Amino acid sequence: MSRLAIDPDPRVRHLLAHNHPLAPPELLLEAFIAGPRQRPYLPIHPGLPRTGLNALLDHQDP
Repeated sequence: MSRLAIDPDPRVRHLLAHNHPLAPPELLLEAFIAGPRQRPYLPIHPGLPRTGLNALLDHQDP
């Protein structure tokens, strides 16, 4: 799984984030930011970090 989490293809990383229960938190945040249409599904993922999301407030797509 760790090799897939750093795969150069963003589609592979996002599939991992959306479908693997042990996806790394950094990958989940990346998928959350990159995929607005899938955002409603990611907050229920148990691996999504619940703290530190204030860093996203300055993101270009808050």
